Amino acid sequence: MKKGTKYSQLSYEERIKIATLKEHGESIRSIARILGRSPNTITKELLEKQVKGLYFPKKAQHKTYWRRYRSKINCMKVALSKDLSDLVYDKLPLGWSPERIAGYAKR
Repeated sequence: MKKGTKYSQLSYEERIKIATLKEHGESIRSIARILGRSPNTITKELLEKQVKGLYFPKKAQHKTYWRRYRSKINCMKVALSKDLSDLVYDKLPLGWSPERIAGYAKR
């Protein structure tokens, strides 16, 4: 990846292309060149998203979705809990910092 370029997640269509090209015997470098991605990205995708040693685009997409969903749940604790959101809305106007509110909520 060139310096200053932005990383973007692999799309479902790219995952289908990876699986198809791999089935046809294309090398990882060849697949990376066709998709305009780093060979490291393709290697990581094929290794991390395998199920019982095989790569399936639909399962890879599902694994990615759940990993991202689980990482967001911690950030949404306040939004998902009425008690926590009420506490935050009560204490912020009083000048309490988010850290202080979090400490208070833990007790």
